[in-house]
Amino acid sequence: MGELGSRQRRFADEYLLDLNATAAYKRAGYRGRGRSAENAASRLLGNVGVQQHIAERRAALQEKLELSQERVLKETARLAFDDIRRLFNADGSAKKVSELDDDMAAAVLRFDTSEVTDGDRKVVTHRLRMADKNAALDKLMRHLGLYRDAVDVNVRGDLAERLVKARERVKQLRDERAAQASQK
Repeated sequence: MGELGSRQRRFADEYLLDLNATAAYKRAGYRGRGRSAENAASRLLGNVGVQQHIAERRAALQEKLELSQERVLKETARLAFDDIRRLFNADGSAKKVSELDDDMAAAVLRFDTSEVTDGDRKVVTHRLRMADKNAALDKLMRHLGLYRDAVDVNVRGDLAERLVKARERVKQLRDERAAQASQK
């Protein structure tokens, strides 16, 4: 395997930005439009040297960012198992952001506080946006194999009969060849 050219290396690096081969192909300076760019990008992505460069860069990025399956699953679990009650004190008042435990802080996407004074009365309003708990649970369930996305691949009708006959014919041919070989 030879050295990668500068555009091949750039293609691999660009591909890692968004995992879009066609866009990476164009950003790397290659020319092509539509299907021709898609096809050329696909071929380039299949290049052993490009694949090796991508794998090396991914490994380096994962190490630098301390990414692991365990860390990603732990973070997903934080979002899936958040409990809104942990945002509040026993008296019902909202906790300060600095008082939130790490799991709850990870689950809060946005936390806004506004104060409105009406005469001698002060009203404090807290608005927050939490991470999508259902999406996190869905990801964990898929990871754990709790979904059974079954696809019906049963063949019916004429095709099924032809497949059975073809299998019988193959078996018959094998038996005949075995018998011929034993006679020699």
